[in-house]
Amino acid sequence: MPPAANSQPLPAQPRCQRHRRVAGRRQPVYERTPGAARAPLPRTYRRRRPEQTTLYQLVQEELASFLAQVREQSPYGAGLPGYIEQELRAYLDCGILAHGFARVRCKQCGEQDLVAFSCKGRGLCPSCTARRMHDTAAHLVDRVLPHVPVRHLVLTFPRRIRWHLAQDPKLAGQALRLFVRALHADLRRRGRRQGIAGGRPAAIAVTQRFGSNLRLNHHIHALVPDGLFVLDPERPDQKRPRFRPLKPPSDEDVSRLLAKVARRVVDLLRRSGRLDDQPAEPPDALQLTLAVAAGQPTTSAFEPRPRALCARLDGFSLDAQVRIHENDREGLERLCQYVLRPPLAVPRLTLLDDGNVRYRMKRTLFDGTREILLSRHQLLARLCALIPPPRRHTISYFGALAANARGRAALTGQPPPAGRAQTAPTTAALACLTAAALAFGTTPPGLPPSAPTPTTAAQTDRLGDPPPRPARKRTLDWADLLRRAFAIDVLTCGHCGGPRQVIAFITEPKVVAQILDHLGLPSTPPPLAPCRGPPDCQPPVPEMAPAADYFVDPPAID
Repeated sequence: MPPAANSQPLPAQPRCQRHRRVAGRRQPVYERTPGAARAPLPRTYRRRRPEQTTLYQLVQEELASFLAQVREQSPYGAGLPGYIEQELRAYLDCGILAHGFARVRCKQCGEQDLVAFSCKGRGLCPSCTARRMHDTAAHLVDRVLPHVPVRHLVLTFPRRIRWHLAQDPKLAGQALRLFVRALHADLRRRGRRQGIAGGRPAAIAVTQRFGSNLRLNHHIHALVPDGLFVLDPERPDQKRPRFRPLKPPSDEDVSRLLAKVARRVVDLLRRSGRLDDQPAEPPDALQLTLAVAAGQPTTSAFEPRPRALCARLDGFSLDAQVRIHENDREGLERLCQYVLRPPLAVPRLTLLDDGNVRYRMKRTLFDGTREILLSRHQLLARLCALIPPPRRHTISYFGALAANARGRAALTGQPPPAGRAQTAPTTAALACLTAAALAFGTTPPGLPPSAPTPTTAAQTDRLGDPPPRPARKRTLDWADLLRRAFAIDVLTCGHCGGPRQVIAFITEPKVVAQILDHLGLPSTPPPLAPCRGPPDCQPPVPEMAPAADYFVDPPAID
């Protein structure tokens, strides 16, 4: 039902208060727009038109000029790497009917729709990155993460270090492993403090390359089960480990973990020769583009106020505030979508009359900045730096959730891979479990317990159970994804409500042009603007002198 004519926007309320009672009825407290809660749900699918968006028009008009200017400023004239240029050109083909489409027909009324193909990129295209976000988040919640409490940790690096990590994917992988090893050691230490012996931690790490202001900000999001997985000493033949929750970490634990990670990462970069004063060879176009996207080092007298479970040290920061309850699967999926979100929101991008671009951020920065103003080439330079390199994973699994971890199939409820059976613990493993059980006063494996343990309410809940849908296929198809993400049933006709089905995939250019000409739709893709001279605005990449600040050694860590 649409809102009343005299309805007013609801007053601002804290985020934690989701509902309130007004005139005896429960009313929503938070609305993105007035009347959004009472608006009818979308039921039909309407094809998106990327050629009408600001980002598409900007890339279409400035791509040729931007690539030519980068080639001129690069030392050897090579320009950007091939995967970045391929990603930019593939985005211009995404969602365009002239490059092929699928025909969907209603079984009752015969109404037909055309669905354009996507580029399936993972760095620039807002539609494909959003699809990847929803699909991967659903995979983690339905098939990977068991019913355990999950803590969200965010590790950020100083500006002088994130540039090197973004430039060298191998070095970034080594820094990620250092962080996860220190995190697992801290979890095991806290477990021993509570009397949990032989516990195994787990973690899912997501690497992001962007910040809210579209700058290059290489940081790590970690989804960590807030506890340890332990094999039951009383039942050594059980394949699924038992989850033992841990007490919340203290501020001292977070500060100690950050100090250890910062010291190890700085030592890694120094051993790699990355923190020298100046590189020996001139930088290529990718290095210059990354330097622009990272922004120039600035000094600010503003210091953010300290928060609980947050630590800062010499430009490093670690945030461990967020914790998701084991039964809050919807909140867990929203958290997974947050750490997998796309770098750019197209509705916040505005093209100004003077040719520059304004981008409105979701949240206000510490200095009060709400929006940023960039030239067209500066925006393209930042977007190019945010494209991840090929054949490098942005999601990594560690510990009990690793791909080859023993007991992972029983933990997630999935059948083990062919040729690798799940075996019981060996004699050496049973001996270690026996020694640990005797040390902490529990019953060793193979011995009868002293008294039967009564079943309590805490043991009958879902703590440690496998995810809800471990047997479903890895990726969601097009209809299921739209139904789950946007509450749209694409296989239901919008005219008669009957079922629809895909009847053909058309990729032949001649047939595509004939069908589109018959329907009165554009049969040729939007033309790419020719290369022109450099604009009057600021060039996309500066000289090497300002970027030399990124090679200064960091201050010593106490």
